[in-house]
Amino acid sequence: IKGLLNQAEEDLAGYDLEMERVRMAYEEEMHRLRLRCQGLHIYMTNLTALQSPIRRLPEELLSLIFLHCCKENDLTADYEGCREAMAMTISCVCTRWRRLALPCPVFWSNLTITFAYRNSKEEEAKLVHKLSIYLERSKSHPLTLELT
Repeated sequence: IKGLLNQAEEDLAGYDLEMERVRMAYEEEMHRLRLRCQGLHIYMTNLTALQSPIRRLPEELLSLIFLHCCKENDLTADYEGCREAMAMTISCVCTRWRRLALPCPVFWSNLTITFAYRNSKEEEAKLVHKLSIYLERSKSHPLTLELT
């Protein structure tokens, strides 16, 4: 009986090892499947985005829309209630919009700057940084500057 008991304990230990091996393989397979599902969700999201009507607009029409939006670029550094600098916003949406916005100096040449007594050094530094970006991207296009 002692021999049978020892054999049963060895079998039990073997089953424990086999169950652990199967559990590890299961977890690895589940991880692999989760990653594939995540990749498929990203792929589907990208395909869905490609169906968006804005993607079907010709670049010429999109540029005219951008031109209208960029008639006023408020460079004021992050004050509550102020409009954002539209050319910068447009250039950050996607690669296509960035490709359209960056080489077009007219988008970057209409500037509005609002001065306030509460400007901190950090806010002034942000404003100077934005202004330098806009001046560089406006190239030699005439500037329209509104100071308030």
